[in-house]
Amino acid sequence: MNSRMSGEDTGGGRPLRILVNATTVITGGGVQVADSFVGELANYPEHRFLVLCSPQVAKSLGDLSDHPEHVRIEACPRIGFFGTLDRLLRRNPKLDALVRQFRADAVFTVFGPSYWRPQVPHVCGWARGYDIYTDSPFYGLVPPLEKLKLSLLRKLHRRMFRLDADTLFVESEDARERLQRVFPKKRIEVVGNTYHQIFEHPELQEELPLPPFDGATLLTLSANYPHKNLRIIPSVARYLKEKHPDFRFRFVVSQPPEVLGLPAAEIPDWLLPLGVVSIRKCPSLYRQSTAMFLPTLVECFTASYPEAMRMRVPVVTADLSFAHGICGEAAEFFSPMDPASAGEAIYRVATDSGLRARLVAAGTERLQSFDDSRMRARKFIRLIEDAVARSAGGR
Repeated sequence: MNSRMSGEDTGGGRPLRILVNATTVITGGGVQVADSFVGELANYPEHRFLVLCSPQVAKSLGDLSDHPEHVRIEACPRIGFFGTLDRLLRRNPKLDALVRQFRADAVFTVFGPSYWRPQVPHVCGWARGYDIYTDSPFYGLVPPLEKLKLSLLRKLHRRMFRLDADTLFVESEDARERLQRVFPKKRIEVVGNTYHQIFEHPELQEELPLPPFDGATLLTLSANYPHKNLRIIPSVARYLKEKHPDFRFRFVVSQPPEVLGLPAAEIPDWLLPLGVVSIRKCPSLYRQSTAMFLPTLVECFTASYPEAMRMRVPVVTADLSFAHGICGEAAEFFSPMDPASAGEAIYRVATDSGLRARLVAAGTERLQSFDDSRMRARKFIRLIEDAVARSAGGR
């Protein structure tokens, strides 16, 4: 997505001491964003960084000591939401002490809510799709008590973001427009997500060979969230077998069968469950795939879209506003809750080489509108510099 911010480097302001708060990131694309951003900090030796990361981010980063001198990284376990009253009171004595000890000029929270109001300018990412896409068909799947819980959490999250952050950033223009209606007076910027930089470095990638297969391979790399709508996959498979009995296909997923509502002891012949896949192995899986299938119902952004485009793999996804905003013409869309619609979209893409070529070409063109990891990091740094400058100027 095109950020409203300029991508040009203006050289920034004075050297800053920046505390990067990645303690709230524990799964999914947020871990990739944190990993990618930390990997780019070597390009900003004029600043000093203290990166506090959750165990999940620490695992993704690997050796925490293997970073430039101006970047210090520490693992910092996340405080459980119900483990302390401080969270509800937006206090975090440990982080406050680290801000003072590090003499931080600003705090950058990769994705919130932070449940914490730093005493310095605070830039915070918003990736709470549940809280702004309230018209999503996902809510039709949610039991009444769960829907009430999500409603209460939505009110809590909005309050925390409103009070705790000076600047918010989101990853798409569609999300920004929705969030601006929630916070009409809040400064909200777009910093587009993208694929991880590992996709540009074949020498760092790892191969994960799939069993030979004479048919269509449909790849779904997704965290286990209800809104990902992964349980539609067995219904889609049943439709394809009944409607197109000669069509050979398999779904390759990064989750166990139980997540799809299937018994682990009876894995069907159309399913290849891999379990969690490291980012280094993802390019290999795309290279072996016919299409990327993503039935997700709620997203502020998902890196799966640009990953597939980068690897020249057609995208098949739900017909929802966020998906159109990110993919444009580079996807074959289906009715979100309709297995027949999804099955037909898959069948069209798998059997029509001309359609696949058009989607791949549109994806290659669409990639030009995304920031790469270096540009994204530059925009993050500029947001932080701007927040500090505005604070110093009393704005």
